[in-house]
Amino acid sequence: PAEPAKKAPAEEPESALTYASDVMPAVIGLMNSKGRPVVLSLLEDFGVKNAQDVDEARWPELLESIKEALEA
Repeated sequence: PAEPAKKAPAEEPESALTYASDVMPAVIGLMNSKGRPVVLSLLEDFGVKNAQDVDEARWPELLESIKEALEA
């Protein structure tokens, strides 16, 4: 069942994250900025080959890793 997309407040990254509005745009942004190999390497750290396979509980951690990769 699809839930309406909610944006999480910056001070509470764990709440109300969605794949479509938070995770996917971050992954695409990283891929466009740094390239597919960087994304695949980062996903390997989460034990997956596709961002959709990252456990929802780890999305905040994934988003932080993407942020760090973009700043590198």
